[in-house]
Amino acid sequence: MKNRRIRTVLALLPSLLAGHALAESPPPLQMSFVYGGPASNPVGWVHGHEVARQALQQEIPTLKTGYVEKVSGNSDAQSVLSQLSRQGNQLIVGASFSFMNPLMQAARQNPKVVYLCASCYKQAPNVGNYLAATYQGRFIAGILAGHMSKTGVAAYIGSYPLPEVIRDVNAFLLGMRTVNPQATLRVVWVNTWDDPQKEMEAAQLLIGQGADVLTAHNDGASVVMAAERAGVYSVGYGSDMSSFGPKGQLTAIVQNWAPYFRQQVQAVEAGTFKGGDYWGDVADDVVTLAPFNAAIPQAAQDDAKNMLEQLRERRRDVFVGPLRDQSGKEVVAAGTTLGHAELAGMNYFVEGVTGSLQ
Repeated sequence: MKNRRIRTVLALLPSLLAGHALAESPPPLQMSFVYGGPASNPVGWVHGHEVARQALQQEIPTLKTGYVEKVSGNSDAQSVLSQLSRQGNQLIVGASFSFMNPLMQAARQNPKVVYLCASCYKQAPNVGNYLAATYQGRFIAGILAGHMSKTGVAAYIGSYPLPEVIRDVNAFLLGMRTVNPQATLRVVWVNTWDDPQKEMEAAQLLIGQGADVLTAHNDGASVVMAAERAGVYSVGYGSDMSSFGPKGQLTAIVQNWAPYFRQQVQAVEAGTFKGGDYWGDVADDVVTLAPFNAAIPQAAQDDAKNMLEQLRERRRDVFVGPLRDQSGKEVVAAGTTLGHAELAGMNYFVEGVTGSLQ
């Protein structure tokens, strides 16, 4: 009997060891990204996410990533998110504010799946909202625009009148006014994230009205290209667009999402993920700036870099009172600094911005 027991244990030992090895090597975590535009875009918002996805895939051997591109509309997003949730993904990124409602529905139906939503605000235990404080980068770009504009008039081609975009509009003008207190910023809405024809037409209209620095809040380089052709300056968004505006791009606001996504992957793997809001800024290296155009005088570059360092060290903020809106009404009292709650609901233009919120 004793010998039989020993033989039984020895016979089972390979299986036990194999089971132990499997326990030490869990299956890869599956993570999928949902994009509103094509993943092949060489610049812009989606491109920034794709760069982060590829970096994660290379850095983390226990991670398996994928993406679905060109997702538009609630019904399309709902179908894609539902399918990805059923395919074993433990982490799904909705890389657009437009996906918020279908993403929240998917989160309610799949409580064991973690969802990350770009620039969103609705809450759930398995949902993380991530935002970049791009207004900080816009503020620095505005300083450069203030130095380089000869007319004192800049233009902003906006996608949609959302708080995220409104913050960036206001910050750009505030940056300009640190250099030129009389500077103005003209805003036109195109009501799309990516329509090169509309964006170029808006750019041409604003150039004709005297704007000699252009920027935009979209997912392509059309405005940078329009500025380059017209011989005026531009500021890119989402990624460095200097290849489309080698002479005219002053800089670009670039989001570096890899550190944030890396943290969320680690949290999901460890079972420590917590829903909530995340604001990445220049201090976190989530918001960065493309190299400054060599045509910018050194004194102007130093001015912008000094302010950037103050923001990075959190010795300075962008929205500090007193601030007035377009009508001249005080909206931020002297000595008051706006926090995330106020910034998340910003629904006014500051004094010096021309254009409507519709």
